[in-house]
Amino acid sequence: MSIVEDGGSRVSPGLTRAIGYALMALAAAAAIWNLAAPGATAALAAIVLTAAAIAIPAATPELFEVKGRWGGRGFNGLALLPPMFVAVSGVQVSLVDSLVPWIAAAAGAVAGVTIGLVQMSRPGIVGRGQLLLVQALAVGAFAFGATSVADARFDPSDGSAARTTVADKYVGHGRSTSYNLKLAPWGPVSDVRTVSVSSTTYDALNPGDPVCLTLHPGGLGLAWYVLADCQGQAPP
Repeated sequence: MSIVEDGGSRVSPGLTRAIGYALMALAAAAAIWNLAAPGATAALAAIVLTAAAIAIPAATPELFEVKGRWGGRGFNGLALLPPMFVAVSGVQVSLVDSLVPWIAAAAGAVAGVTIGLVQMSRPGIVGRGQLLLVQALAVGAFAFGATSVADARFDPSDGSAARTTVADKYVGHGRSTSYNLKLAPWGPVSDVRTVSVSSTTYDALNPGDPVCLTLHPGGLGLAWYVLADCQGQAPP
């Protein structure tokens, strides 16, 4: 069954499929935009378009099954790209307490499995297991990322100044090189936290050096923080 328009006319399966893939592409582009240049507009575009890119394939999963590498058919894993990009954006938000996004992720995964269970009986569905897996991962990743991203990007506050020191630092090597500082406990943060910084900031700071932070209350009430310029702040 395909999407039904007002007045009872139906969008053709081919058009529904094309709209679904177009939304995936637009959502992925918006999510990458939010990664490259975080801001309220980019975050809103990423969240809204990704939600739509999840909804249409979830409503008509039989239209988004493709032939796999080993000959079988299953729900197209490309549907995971936009929500995974949103999740990566969420990981980059330094929350004081990340429990709520993880609860959202668990609830999203359950919702995704429920959607898959409801939809797997539709005519034309072959890869039932893959449908369940992709839906669980997509909705769970989106819920996690959207919670953190919305909290940070829709926060209008200027934040308050805070200070701590560098406890340690290290360079991470993987698909890309990351420069990481371990920050000593401060204010509402009771444990050592790791933040990724630019190579310039990494080279300029050593264990024991002071670090300035800006603490924000969060658009959703989840406190988060970022490294700040120490200029104008009183010395520790």
